Amino acid sequence: MIWTAFVPNAGYRGRHVPQLTPTDFLKGTQMIVNNNASPLEHLAAFAIVFVTAVVGTAVVGKYIDRIREQAVSK
Repeated sequence: MIWTAFVPNAGYRGRHVPQLTPTDFLKGTQMIVNNNASPLEHLAAFAIVFVTAVVGTAVVGKYIDRIREQAVSK
């Protein structure tokens, strides 16, 4: 888990972590970040986002083609 600011005690295995709220960031509270993430976790996150973007782009392209075909046939 990389971002754990809004999840109480996430990733801390029993250690007490103060609960943060969205307004704490407006007051200058630091974000809680897991700095121990391995390079493999970063690579996996990048791969997931990359594949999602490629699939999303393909789906939007197919949708645009379908809308164009429907517009031409009318």
